[in-house]
Amino acid sequence: MKSSAPLLKKCLLLLGVFFFLPSAFGAVSAGYVQLNALFGGMLTPNQNPAGPTHKPYHTMGDVGYGLGFGYLFNTSQTRLPSHYQLGVEGNYQEYPSNDYGYNAGSRKGSLYTYSGRSIDFMALLNYDLNRQWELTGKAGVARFVQSMATPGTDLTKTFYLPALAAGARYNISKRFQIALTYDYFMGKSIDLGDNDQPVSIQAWDVDLIYIL
Repeated sequence: MKSSAPLLKKCLLLLGVFFFLPSAFGAVSAGYVQLNALFGGMLTPNQNPAGPTHKPYHTMGDVGYGLGFGYLFNTSQTRLPSHYQLGVEGNYQEYPSNDYGYNAGSRKGSLYTYSGRSIDFMALLNYDLNRQWELTGKAGVARFVQSMATPGTDLTKTFYLPALAAGARYNISKRFQIALTYDYFMGKSIDLGDNDQPVSIQAWDVDLIYIL
């Protein structure tokens, strides 16, 4: 799999855009950064590899990680009721790999390994239930880099996917929140061994948020 460093550098450069965006519009806002643990990930085929592979298997990765940042604009700037807040958010995410292969006695062979990473940008709407709880809905686009490795080959392609998310946040203190978010990036169903089409992404995020 190719290094994720170039994609991460782009994410960090765009972080500056988010920090200067509110001042460009004269908005009073609250910035935040967040760390994400991802449970779920790429919806690659739920099947064993075909052919004389002895004892075929496939394992779907469990946990990925991410880094995010965003702004919630002041209600006086958006003219929304006091319980609502508009915002923008960006995330960099690395997804757990999905592996397909075989076991033959003490020998284990990998036939296909799918891996991926993304940068997404979303508009979001927050609704304050009370002083502790907030509900959040998000919509935007994700730049998804999908790789499929086979023995001697590593194929990587880039796709742009519609992205949706919804979840809830809990205020631990004035500066810290925890959140549970469901993400869905709309790809396609593919056959095992195909890397010409993007898979869908489906994950639950557990986020630790620090308000700047």
